[in-house]
Amino acid sequence: MSSSTKALDPAFQGVGQRPGTEIWRIENFQPVPLPKSDYGKFYMGDSYIVLQTTSGKGGAYLYDIHFWIGKDTSQDEAGTAAIKTVELDAVLGGRAVQHREIQGHESDKFLSYFKPCIIPLEGGVASGFKEPEEEVFETRLYVYDGKLDTESDSGEFWVLFGGFAPIGKKEFVVSQNRPKATRITRVIQGYETHSFKSNFDSWPAGSAAPGAEEGRGKVAALLKQQGVGVKGMAKSAPVNEEVPPLLEGGGKMEVWCINGSAKTPLPKEDIGKFYSGDCYIILYTYHSGDRKEDYLLYCWFGKDSIEEDQKMAVRLSNTMSNSLKGRPVQGRIFQGKEPPQFIALFQPMVVLKVATSLNSTECFLLQSGSSVFTWHGNQSTFEQQQLSAKIAEFLKPGVALKHAKEGTESSAFWFALGGKQSYTSKKASPEIARDPHLFTFSFNKGKFQVEEVYNFSQDDLLTEDILILDTHAEVFVWVGQSVDPKEKQNAFDIAQKYIEMAASLEGLAPNVPLYKVTEGNEPSFFTTFFSWDPTKAMVAGNSFQKKAALLFGVGHHAAEDKSNGNQGGQTQRASALAALSSAFNPSSGKSSSTAQDRSNGSNQGGPTQRASALAALNSAFNTSSGSKTAGKSDNSLSEMEGSEEVAEVKETEEVASVSESIGRIQSQN
Repeated sequence: MSSSTKALDPAFQGVGQRPGTEIWRIENFQPVPLPKSDYGKFYMGDSYIVLQTTSGKGGAYLYDIHFWIGKDTSQDEAGTAAIKTVELDAVLGGRAVQHREIQGHESDKFLSYFKPCIIPLEGGVASGFKEPEEEVFETRLYVYDGKLDTESDSGEFWVLFGGFAPIGKKEFVVSQNRPKATRITRVIQGYETHSFKSNFDSWPAGSAAPGAEEGRGKVAALLKQQGVGVKGMAKSAPVNEEVPPLLEGGGKMEVWCINGSAKTPLPKEDIGKFYSGDCYIILYTYHSGDRKEDYLLYCWFGKDSIEEDQKMAVRLSNTMSNSLKGRPVQGRIFQGKEPPQFIALFQPMVVLKVATSLNSTECFLLQSGSSVFTWHGNQSTFEQQQLSAKIAEFLKPGVALKHAKEGTESSAFWFALGGKQSYTSKKASPEIARDPHLFTFSFNKGKFQVEEVYNFSQDDLLTEDILILDTHAEVFVWVGQSVDPKEKQNAFDIAQKYIEMAASLEGLAPNVPLYKVTEGNEPSFFTTFFSWDPTKAMVAGNSFQKKAALLFGVGHHAAEDKSNGNQGGQTQRASALAALSSAFNPSSGKSSSTAQDRSNGSNQGGPTQRASALAALNSAFNTSSGSKTAGKSDNSLSEMEGSEEVAEVKETEEVASVSESIGRIQSQN
């Protein structure tokens, strides 16, 4: 390499080693790491590079690189940001997804890194965003002659990111008559995003991702053409898998087998025995901490069961769920795809098969008349062999076992199986929960579509919504309390449509375990994918009311106020919220303040009621902040209720005061 070759930028040393966000600002044509305290603040005259690292499948990290272009930034700075993005990609192995972000037209994924929002700055003054006008556009796929990214005449692709290949700078965007704010994303084979795949009806199976070294080599070759040497490149660290917490033991277990149009309860000694030709309903009742009784209601489908039994199991389990006021977490489990929390309920759990398929890595039991064979695969462990003996005793107490080691089977053993068969020696790898994704859904012209909620949290579970959580090993459909009852009934159908779509695009198993979880009844193996705050789940009302209650401390400080004996502030805040809700929903006719006004014969027009609500709310704020006017709240309210003129004047004052208070709260959160 020539002496004029530039070294890789030192600002990128050691990046992408842990999940999270890293930001650089372009200063004097160099990336400068941004202090954490400035994350979310973007100056309109600057360009930035944002790296988001997330845990992916198989223990590797996934990378998204965004370069943000302020509306007043110079062309040189924007070009530098694009070039440095490619350098950063080389450090990460050449497999990052690259995004160009234009101020005012940022992608949802980019915005999700900054909560509550990003703040574009110009001399300290925040700038508003303009919503782009929606247009109907047919999705198209362009190919740059099937050439490698690093070939000399493949630069049309790279020009989208600032023009790094050795060709003249054309703007593809301009030649196609597209808006300048057109969003551009660069994806690598094997690392295609969900939003990219969703533009296709199906996705070919087995489209493997290139190795890190291969991708790094391609990008390094491109940078070499630009006179940049790539050394000291980081390798992604493996991710430690965490087993999701299982349910608390000691609960009550009930199991029924589907028999025609009815369900037959299993005796206690048969619980844990499943026939592959049958369907079962399992109800587990347990206590989770200090909460009231929780329920898990499963349907288990044997792989040889008939469709009529499967439908009957679903119908009967829905009836059971309704009788328990819809509180149970409902699961649909297929044989061979049992999740850990299901298997943990049964000690032991045995699937009795109509026809067996041997595997060298496992142990099997075979019953033929009065004889029971135990078969040990050559690759089975000593623990598996011990367990097989225990299960035989569980199935047939006191039975005399006939041992058959792989390769030494008797003719009687093969005769019972219908003759010697070929079988596999490959170990079946269990599905592991990795890289969870949260989705909202919609139907556009009858077509089922999903939109990902990036960088999701518990706050994204809005009570008016149905959302889908895909962990790869399991799929959850979460149903908010305020969802229309008819939509609640369709939750499983919606989740099934998602599974069918994800099976063709993402390789999701069609028989993946599926759960329906209702708001307020979330089990531990669901909440483990969130930073879960139980107090949020206990707050009632719609999304606005829940958020307001949490911001103003109505739900969160209830126990604290009660223990301190200071229930005045708590009651006052609750009254203020109730009055405020009544003021903005006067047609409901359910508010206590409306009834009080009616009994007093006072004017029920909007000003009096709204002024009362605002005054009460303002008083609640002042009480919590130690204001001297807090003690005057009751007198102020009684005086205002008697005069509409005073109310109109006071309303203006209180609006200003409340607005300031809300502004303070928003800035703090």
